[in-house]
Amino acid sequence: MDQLVADTLAGSVAHVWPFFGEVGWPDKTFTANIAREENRVKVSVLAPGPIGSVLDTIPEHDHMPNSLLAVSEVHGTLLFDVTRIGGRRVVGGSRASSRHYYARAIAVGFSADRLKSSKMYEMTAYFPGMEYWSSLTGSTTEVERDQFGRPKVITTRIEAAPEHVSQLSSARSIVLSTHFAVTGPKDDQRVFTPLSISSVSRSPMDWRVHMNTLISIQNLVSLCWDGFVSADGGYVRLDLVDPEEISNAKFWSDRLMEVPVGTQPPDPHQSFPLLRYETIGGIDGIRRWLRLSAEHYRATGPLTARHRISRHTPGESRLLDICTGIEYWVNYHTKKGRAWAKQKNRKDVQPERLARHLGSDFTEFVGVPQKWARLLWKRYEALKHEPVYHYDAREIAVLADSAQVLLLCAVMNRVAGTKVATKVICESPRNDHLKWDVREVVTGERYPPVPTDDSVFRQS
Repeated sequence: MDQLVADTLAGSVAHVWPFFGEVGWPDKTFTANIAREENRVKVSVLAPGPIGSVLDTIPEHDHMPNSLLAVSEVHGTLLFDVTRIGGRRVVGGSRASSRHYYARAIAVGFSADRLKSSKMYEMTAYFPGMEYWSSLTGSTTEVERDQFGRPKVITTRIEAAPEHVSQLSSARSIVLSTHFAVTGPKDDQRVFTPLSISSVSRSPMDWRVHMNTLISIQNLVSLCWDGFVSADGGYVRLDLVDPEEISNAKFWSDRLMEVPVGTQPPDPHQSFPLLRYETIGGIDGIRRWLRLSAEHYRATGPLTARHRISRHTPGESRLLDICTGIEYWVNYHTKKGRAWAKQKNRKDVQPERLARHLGSDFTEFVGVPQKWARLLWKRYEALKHEPVYHYDAREIAVLADSAQVLLLCAVMNRVAGTKVATKVICESPRNDHLKWDVREVVTGERYPPVPTDDSVFRQS
């Protein structure tokens, strides 16, 4: 975390304009305290009048502001992504009225008198530990050894990786590269070279545009690692008078940089991702994901919710969510006239059609795709329409997990532009146990039967 951000979150007093950007905002300035409270930045404003007065001098103070501008002991600060307001009104008595604003993002380190609006040219987040996933390297180290094999000279070269750029439109683009920084005293220095992901626009845009882009990309990376991949720092280019081409404010957002309650980061014992950057198609795959998740959230939402909302939902809820996504995905392509999505007969349910479309890799994963798909859909229909339905919790959990693999394969094939994604997912060691659990649920046999004669040695 950058020092300016850390100092701001630790707590400071400031002059605050709660209605920055609205009509007459320069005349509505208040003294306030800024400090972190759990995963929010809390701005506490006292009533400007005498003790016991209400906040009548703040017109329409109950509405949610788009952003707040502050000049604190630390630096110029923009607080945005405001999600809640609170406080206390006191009429008479010996306590002052107050108003609290809770923001989920801040930008620190700019001249407040130069800020024109809360719009931004760029928003960048740093993701450490992603070198293996992306193959974008920000540093290299060479070691010279003596005749006994002991290190004699260690040379570290730090250099930003070449930028990977993809145009989202004529006015917007995404950029992947590496950031680098060296901190600490000379005898205890730390080299920080994380993956840098940026949302860039030619003209200043609403901060929500950039934030939603980064959140969507983070969802994709989290799917690739099967855990919430959090950012660690970043910067924004604000809409300033005479804007600069480089960073002009340090950035913090709890949506990007704090692990949500109910989720968890990638398993520290898993040093490899489920899908790599090259497997999903590189920067063009990320662009396709952004378009896909925006147009088909009903299919991608059940997948990303595992890392954004809650990882440990009951098997019944997960099966309903995932099957709803499968139903939407297949029905959408049926209406579009895709041959693979057409129903062959009355018993040809949606997961069966999708499994057939994915091909032999998924067939090998579930063993008997037709039997698996019809069992899955039978349980799905029962959970939807039979309020007193009693089920086997383990069976439902296994079916939900395998249905998630089906939907993930379909979505990632579209992102990658090839069926290689299905092969990688189905053959991943992460899914070995699930593969045999599915076969046990569907066929009653966990492992293939052992031959009782020497037929296995005979050549066909």
